[in-house]
Amino acid sequence: MAYEVFEFGVPTRIFSGVGASSQVNDLFKTLGAHKVLVITDPGIFDAGVTKSVTDGFANSTTFAVFKDVEPNPSVETVEKATIFCREQACDVLLAVGGGSAIDTAKSVALLMTNPAPITKYEGFNMFSNQPLPLIVIPTTAGTGSEVTRGQVLTDKKRRFKFGIGGIGLAPRYAILDPLVLASLPLAVAATTGMDALTHAIEAFVSRRASLFTDALALKAIELIGQNIRRFAYNPSSIEPAMAMQTGCTLAAVAFTYARVGNTHAMAHPLGGHYDLPHGLANAILLPYVMEFNFPTNLEKFRLIAQALGGNIGNLTSREAALRSVYAIKDLLFDLGISPTLKNTAAKEEGIRPMAEDAIKTGLAATNPRQTTIDDITELYRKAFAGNLQ
Repeated sequence: MAYEVFEFGVPTRIFSGVGASSQVNDLFKTLGAHKVLVITDPGIFDAGVTKSVTDGFANSTTFAVFKDVEPNPSVETVEKATIFCREQACDVLLAVGGGSAIDTAKSVALLMTNPAPITKYEGFNMFSNQPLPLIVIPTTAGTGSEVTRGQVLTDKKRRFKFGIGGIGLAPRYAILDPLVLASLPLAVAATTGMDALTHAIEAFVSRRASLFTDALALKAIELIGQNIRRFAYNPSSIEPAMAMQTGCTLAAVAFTYARVGNTHAMAHPLGGHYDLPHGLANAILLPYVMEFNFPTNLEKFRLIAQALGGNIGNLTSREAALRSVYAIKDLLFDLGISPTLKNTAAKEEGIRPMAEDAIKTGLAATNPRQTTIDDITELYRKAFAGNLQ
């Protein structure tokens, strides 16, 4: 655990509860919006979720809709959305969707006040002007992008996922309404939920963990781990949906400060090279990375197992810690997620280039166990082989 001086705070104001999305029109007035750009994706738009939100302000606020956001949003999509935002003369953004829509909206907000290209802002606090105001209504309980001060985009030319961060990138308002999750397909609910759980676990065991982040991350593990099954199979059930939304947001605040580790370092290249959905990549990789990491802190991994609902009884410290890995394996099975990369678009011949890119992300630096490129390579090989203890 880190003991040096650290900062902590949540700049985003959060509205949470059944029907909370009805607050959005009042927030437009607070921000003095003249015209709003709604950024969403085709699935959310076609499912009618976007319309259910815009119907609440259609008679009082002028708006336009950009609905062409893809999974693992690209630089090209951000440029296209920014041009549309300028053409429509929008001054406030509303993201309705998962992490892809929210990250795209953050990028558009940034480019509306800072010169293109978006790639020049890779890193942290690389921009001069504050982005346009952004309100987000997440339609998954996964990325936590609704409260983070950064985003991840895909540079197709480099086949590389890169991050942009800065205090001003955190949305002004986040609205957590369980009603907008009701139509989530099982696979999406499962993989995005596993993304949130990965955030919580990696933040909890990170080298940069603190007392603040530990409290948030452990509670997030408990909320997600004990509700994700019910939520995935019945997303219209209010109680597990709210638990998942809360756990997702807590995990996001935790990893904003504690950061993440090898699972995310390895997941990003899977998205960049093979367009694998981020949540699915994290879900598959998580148990292998946990198996690699658990000897570094038996007590924390025991607490993870306990928070996930595992019965650790009179097990030794090592056995109890290892039970956390088994709990994740069982969870993946129950959610219908195969714990191997061989059933995905990823190719084994891409292991070494992906390992090189995983190291370039810098995320292995906060992994609890010191990690080399050879370690990452071996973890990828295990994930292709399905080789867990």
